[in-house]
Amino acid sequence: MNSRRSCRPCRSVLSFLCFIILSALLAGGAVAQVGPLVEMRDWTSDDGKTIRAELIDYNGNEAQLRLENGQRVSVPDSRFSRLDQAELVRAYIGKNTWSILPPPQTTRYYYSLITSENATHEKIVSQIAFGPGSFSYGIKIHSTTIDFVEYDSLIFADGKGGTYQFDFKGAEVAGWGDPGREVSRIVASIRSDQGLPLVPVLKQGLGSGTLTVEARGRGKDPYRLEISREEMEALEDLFSIFLKALPLVQSGVIKKALLENQQFNSGITDPGVSMTAKEDSELERFRSSRGGGRFGEITWTPAGGEVQAVRGLGWVGKSVVIRTAEEEVKQVPFSEIDPENQKRILEARLDDFAGEDPLSDEVWISYYSKALKGNQTTYSHGLVFKEGSKTGKPHLFVQTYATKFEGRGISSFLISGDSLPGGVRVPNERTRTVKGNDNSWSLASQNIVGEPLNTLSGLVDSKAIKILVNSGDDFTTVILEGDDVIPSIEALACYLWAKEIDR
Repeated sequence: MNSRRSCRPCRSVLSFLCFIILSALLAGGAVAQVGPLVEMRDWTSDDGKTIRAELIDYNGNEAQLRLENGQRVSVPDSRFSRLDQAELVRAYIGKNTWSILPPPQTTRYYYSLITSENATHEKIVSQIAFGPGSFSYGIKIHSTTIDFVEYDSLIFADGKGGTYQFDFKGAEVAGWGDPGREVSRIVASIRSDQGLPLVPVLKQGLGSGTLTVEARGRGKDPYRLEISREEMEALEDLFSIFLKALPLVQSGVIKKALLENQQFNSGITDPGVSMTAKEDSELERFRSSRGGGRFGEITWTPAGGEVQAVRGLGWVGKSVVIRTAEEEVKQVPFSEIDPENQKRILEARLDDFAGEDPLSDEVWISYYSKALKGNQTTYSHGLVFKEGSKTGKPHLFVQTYATKFEGRGISSFLISGDSLPGGVRVPNERTRTVKGNDNSWSLASQNIVGEPLNTLSGLVDSKAIKILVNSGDDFTTVILEGDDVIPSIEALACYLWAKEIDR
């Protein structure tokens, strides 16, 4: 008896390893690979350059490549094209997880190889799911101590004041087991369009090791679930790669489909490269123009260089387009243009953006896209200047409509983009009800104050913007892309320019 007890930890580990291998064999799952993670192939950088190499390792931040001559190089994952970043995500998941593909073989669930098997009363694990129309990160909680049917919410807290409430119904609770050993299970999920407010709580709580989870229910005392160090590490392991995959899914690079069936480097247009191509085409338009340009002669002072007389042609994104004395057409930062011409260029852009008839009162002048006037049915960005000046104190103005809430108050909205997945949270102080023919809309408008400029700059670089609108615990989402996102990008760019002038 004693010898059998002393071997119990060994038997537990051995049985777990056998379970992983058996699951992989039965479900087609992968265990840690031998040899390169990705065979010899061409890899593309974010600026379009290519290199031929095999991927020998990827730790979630840096990729280890082996070139054709045998040399090994380490490359940050941010330097890869978005298609190749998707390939890195798949390689990481293949190396660091085991998976199951339960019948009828539609969605595959991946679990961290470092998942703890030492839990007694509670077991907390995480999973990433890929399947038809499905992509999610889930925190799966098993308990033999409480029955989750008797509760209706989980409170996640990051230890620094951030919390998120996940509400659930009894039908979402699973249960099984012999009498006296019943197991109750609930899964809290984050999808590409749902549960995103949980992301900053997990990021802070897992990063600092201070995450807590508490079950609550009417008439029940709160129950604090214990999270071991091993479980915390396993949760963070999958959460980190989920954050890498999330913007790629939101922008369509990774599809909501089985991960093993997707192709990321087979002639598909990469959205990360297409924007560069778009900007090049914009510059080509300026190159073919004649005359002195829209702004005539202006002065440009490149960083660390001397003042140059150039011709001001226009703008692309956050940059001013100029033609140098050598007839080179190029984009330069707005901050490198002389102050007087900064004001002139901003005023011209505002006129293009909002027209010459902004909304005004005695103190404020409000500019929003003339393309949205009379058709503001979803969401808009705008620019507000205090005391009636185009170059006065600028504020970024956001406005959203939500028919789902039927006039109920909007508490906040989270604005994110494919170049800024973390997003900007905007608390809302006022909601107005708009009466339609068939229903009522909730309208919220708010100024963004004190947000770091580099954060908003990330939004300007995005090809798509997502707005998660909250009304208490309820939410709805709006996604702007293609032509629909241009008014918001223009307002953001004008705001950044106005802040540069206001410094």
